[in-house]
Amino acid sequence: MGLASLGFPEGPSLQFRIDPDSIDYNVKVHTSTTDTVGGRVIQVIGASISDVMIQGSIGEAHNRGPGTNGEHAGVSWKMAVDFFARIQAMQQLQSAGANVPGAAGKYAPYMLRPVTFVYSPKGLRFQCYVKAIVDPDGDGTAGVVHKVGRSNYRYVLSLFPVQEGSADLTKAGTSNGVLDQARARAIDAYIARISQGIGWKFTAYNGGSTPSAQWEKEFKNSHKDATPDQTLDREE
Repeated sequence: MGLASLGFPEGPSLQFRIDPDSIDYNVKVHTSTTDTVGGRVIQVIGASISDVMIQGSIGEAHNRGPGTNGEHAGVSWKMAVDFFARIQAMQQLQSAGANVPGAAGKYAPYMLRPVTFVYSPKGLRFQCYVKAIVDPDGDGTAGVVHKVGRSNYRYVLSLFPVQEGSADLTKAGTSNGVLDQARARAIDAYIARISQGIGWKFTAYNGGSTPSAQWEKEFKNSHKDATPDQTLDREE
């Protein structure tokens, strides 16, 4: 049994039988740029995480014993149908409203609420909405594609993260979550890249309100052969 899981707290959930092959997401830094007389001001507003794309295999479960039509109960296509159906059931609960038949039933507490994805080896634990689950060998539709001779079915699961779910208390301005840390690293890297790219450095020629001794020395050396009308009289 794998370590990854997806589901509602104390509600419908799914334990991945095989852990994902890959978990990918991108971080986008949001900025605001203002051109001024003295140059350009770039304000970093924040960062956001893209959809989390999870890919993996479903495989077979030979320990489930004999099935029907000469196939064992854990054949890959049956496992795939069950896997897709359970995730799509969560997706339907998340998109259901009060006018849906049966909304007052036992699943009402989970309607319109995010599920929690957990994968401890990567330190991932976040709340999310299921956007889609597709068969990568299909045409992109939300369903299992059956082909002759196919022995291992795969999936691509798209999750929209909405909140980091850390078990530890987090101080303001800090985070223990992997996704929040990714946002913070992206902002730090962006600021460092901007600082290096524009070539700005704190020197004797900027940052101060009065000329420094180095500025005085270099200015006078560069004008020592000039006529009195060409020099800047700095004597009091």
